[in-house]
Amino acid sequence: MSWLERKGRRRWLAGLACVLAIAAGAARADTPANGRSEQMLRQIEAAYLYKFASYVEWPPEAFAGPDSNFTIGLAGADALADDLEASLAGRTVDGRKVVVRRLRRGDPAADVQMLVVGELDAHWARELNAAIKDRPVLTIAEPGAGGGFGSMISFAVVDDRLRFEVALRSIKPSRLKVSALMLSAAYKVEKGIP
Repeated sequence: MSWLERKGRRRWLAGLACVLAIAAGAARADTPANGRSEQMLRQIEAAYLYKFASYVEWPPEAFAGPDSNFTIGLAGADALADDLEASLAGRTVDGRKVVVRRLRRGDPAADVQMLVVGELDAHWARELNAAIKDRPVLTIAEPGAGGGFGSMISFAVVDDRLRFEVALRSIKPSRLKVSALMLSAAYKVEKGIP
């Protein structure tokens, strides 16, 4: 790893550390001493999601127009939606207002820029996959969730810490460009491209 790559990685991690510190400060005081509460993990996950938006480039066709919102859709992840709405209120991504939308079965999913999936049954996972196939939508699975959903980023709790893994083979058809800085901060990167 070159000096420039190390410097960029440190900047990415420092920015993420600031966001995570804010999320940690907002956590409830009743967090168990022997591990992080589910609410704390959701707040950290919300911080990661916002940070991901800074390190992914969406093609112009990902938005209906120049004034369109940056929409994060959540399917089967209602608990996270509450924390995400609170932490992202008034925030923007590349000058676009961030909007959090809870998806129900049958809701359109192709008009979101990020799709976060929680616990889904296999049928709903197939429906969502079909709706966003080859669309520029960053897909993210919550820890231990997805119901067979082929996500680009998957959260996992490792050593009592929230980490993320990236599947490059899933990103390529979407035409999204993921920063090398984000990849260097990932716990694991699956590099196989079909």
